[in-house]
Formats: sequence, structure tokens, C-alpha cells
Amino acid sequence: MRLFENKLIYFKKIYSLFVSVFQEQNHVQNRLVFAANLGHQLLTSPTGISRGRFGGVDYEARIVKRGYRKSVDDHFKAFAPSECKAVEFDDFGVLIVFSKPTNVTIYDDNWVLDAALKGLVKAFGAVFLENVYLSDKQREDGQKNIFPSLAFHVDRGKFFDNQYSMFVRDPKDPEQHFPRKSGTLIVSNRAAVLQARKEGKGDIDLGARHDLFTGENVEDLFDSVILHQPWAADEGVGEICLFDNRTVLHASYYKDKQGGYKIGVRYLF
Repeated sequence: MRLFENKLIYFKKIYSLFVSVFQEQNHVQNRLVFAANLGHQLLTSPTGISRGRFGGVDYEARIVKRGYRKSVDDHFKAFAPSECKAVEFDDFGVLIVFSKPTNVTIYDDNWVLDAALKGLVKAFGAVFLENVYLSDKQREDGQKNIFPSLAFHVDRGKFFDNQYSMFVRDPKDPEQHFPRKSGTLIVSNRAAVLQARKEGKGDIDLGARHDLFTGENVEDLFDSVILHQPWAADEGVGEICLFDNRTVLHASYYKDKQGGYKIGVRYLF
């Protein structure tokens, strides 16, 4: 009997080791390694679009707003945009859409954002992923938040090391399984400063909260000044948004004055 129990314990340990190794390999395999070269591919593409395969699944990536700096200059030309030295992007935002639900690894066990994705965020300000989901372990990480509409802010002050925000719509979550009633708006630091000037608020502290664009139809600016993540993909489709709090401001947007459910949030290094 004791011999049987010892063998059972031995096989359980072997099985646990096998599962651990498999999960670690799967964790590494699901890193979006193609993102390391994606920025160059997008910038050299005449259309700003790049297509490929990842883990046997087709994906399409595109620059969300090409010529963003010029759009900001044109929109705020009466407010001396050339004199504003806040962070700006020539092209703003990258959207990657997978043809089938795809398990992705965005950060490691120490909550460090993957280097390839970090490079895309640095170059384009924000990265959006559609038709993706996290591992069961990472699904349990973080918290859920929602903020007032058009209250632009940063999630992490300058004294925090974990400056990258990651918003998640989890397709396996009973609420987030469905499209959200509110979206997320993102603007470059420079666009935020210029909008504040336009509203007569002077040069604002980018580390504070600011109610911006409240006197105009923000939807008219989605193609020029504001990136809009609507969280509106089909039922059961997972979505992720990544950005650096040092270079952009963000806010919730309540279309039809409806906030909807809280979105998943992690803060990464």
C-alpha cells in the first residue's frame, strides 16, 4: 500500500512539473513577437496596413490615425501649436485584429510589459488588440474601473515606476462578454495642452485631471484629434488597450450618457 502511495505521489509530481513546463512554454509562445518589426512594416506600407499570421491565426494591423501631428496642427492652428513642446506622435495608435480568438501574453509574472509591445506604444502612443484573451491566471489580475465622462487624466503619477496602463475587455467575464456602452478616449499630451489653451485654461499640469472637449461634439474629432476605443466588438470578442501615461491623457466617453460596466485594468512596468 505504501509503495502504491509513493508511486502515486511521484507521478503527481511529474504531472505537476509537466503542466508547469507546458504553461511556461505556452506563456512564451503567446508573446506577440511579430510586434517587434510591426512598426517598421506599418510605416513603410503605402496603406499603413500589415498582415500576417500568429500561432496559425491571421491578423491585420493598421495605423489608426496617420498624419496625426499634422491633424493636431491644423485643428489648433490658432493656438500656436509649433510653440507647444509636449509629447506628440507623427502617427497615432496601432490596431491589431485577429481573425479568430487568440490567447496572448501581454506581460510577464513581474507585470513587465512585453518589449515588442512597449516599442509600439513608444512609437505610436497606444496599441489596441481585438479578438484576444488572456490566460486563466492573468484573467484574475488587476482591478476594474470606470471614470466620469470626458475627465482626462493619467493613471500613474510621475513617481510611479509602472507607467503603462492596460485596459481589458475579458470575453469570459459575464459582463464584459458583451459590448460596453461607454468608450475610452486618448489624446497626446500636446493635443491636451492645445485643447486646454483653446478652452482658456492656459498651460495645464498634465499630471492632473482636466475636463476637456465638454463644449463640443467629440465624435466630430475621432478622425483627427482623438483616438476612440469604443469597446464595441461583437459579443464574446476580447479587446485590449495599452498606453503610456507619460505621453497621453485618457478619459471615459459616455455615449448617450451611459457609462456601462467597469473595464479591467492593470498597471505595468
